[in-house]
Order: sequence, then structure tokens, then C-alpha cells
Amino acid sequence: MALHDATREDRYSLNEETHNLQPQSSGSKSSCVRAAGIGCLALIIVAFLSGLWIARLVTKNPVMHKVWTESQRIAQCQLQLQEIGGALDRYNSRNGKYPASLDELYPVFLEKKETLHCPSAPGPKDTMSYEYTPPDANTPADAAVAVCNLHVIIEGQPPLTITLLKNGTVVRKTPKIHGSPTAPK
Repeated sequence: MALHDATREDRYSLNEETHNLQPQSSGSKSSCVRAAGIGCLALIIVAFLSGLWIARLVTKNPVMHKVWTESQRIAQCQLQLQEIGGALDRYNSRNGKYPASLDELYPVFLEKKETLHCPSAPGPKDTMSYEYTPPDANTPADAAVAVCNLHVIIEGQPPLTITLLKNGTVVRKTPKIHGSPTAPK
């Protein structure tokens, strides 16, 4: 019984006025912090192991590697189309019209000619691969100016379409995947 009372006294203090035992704040906080620390450590370990598993999956699985690589190319293509949009605006500001061809943007309005070549396009990097439709003053702001249809994520499926609008916005349209299961009627 004495051991039990000593343990109670370690964790509780006697309130002189009410003669009741009250929990000590320092002992209970340290045990809570210790428990939370162990929980956080376990969470960090699980997140680290999950990251390793995903990295292994992406690097070792050829399908996942292709999807990862193509997603990087898509991001690069979107950045290039944004850069082309800025170059088109600068060209229009200086000349009062849009160029007849995207090739006219280099070297004055674009630093690198490779910007006109999509990362997924075959062929030399110094050739233009985007489909360009020169806008005029009456063309609406949401009309397509440059289009890229070269990003195939899954073999046998239609490509992803990335479009530069006249207002400078880059829009990505994901195709409908053929052969996917349909909901029962």
C-alpha cells in the first residue's frame, strides 16, 4: 500500500484548503508530450518509407516511369506555351499585329529557338512543333492561338491537348479514355 501511495503522491499534490489530491501539471504534460513525440516519429517514418516505395515504383516500373516522364514533358510544354504567349504579346505591342509564323518570334522576342519545339515532339529541337493560328484584332480573347497534341500518356489513347489562348492563358484538356468500364444502367 505504501508503494501505491508514494506513486500517487508523485503524480498528485495535496490541496491544503480542500484536502483533495490534484494532478500535478508538470508530470502529465511531459507524458503527453512524450506520447505525441512518439506518434510524430512513427508518422515521419511511415511517410519516409512511403516515399521510398513510390520512388522505387516510379523508377523500376516502366509504365510508371513513362507516365512520370511524360508528366514532366507536359509541365515543360505548358511553361513554353506561356513563354510563347508573352512573346506574342510583345510582338503585337511592337508591331501592331501578330506574326504570320511563330518562327518570327526568335531571336528578338524569344531567347531560345528550342522554346518553339515541344519536349515530346520528335525531330530537331530547333524546329517549330506547335500548331499556330495567327490571330487578328477581331479574334476573341479565348480563341486558340497555339496548340500541342503530342502528349500521349497511355499508348493507344488520344493525346492530351495543351492550348495557348489569345489572352495568354494555357489550357490543358484531358482526353476521354477509350475502353474504360462504364457504369451499369
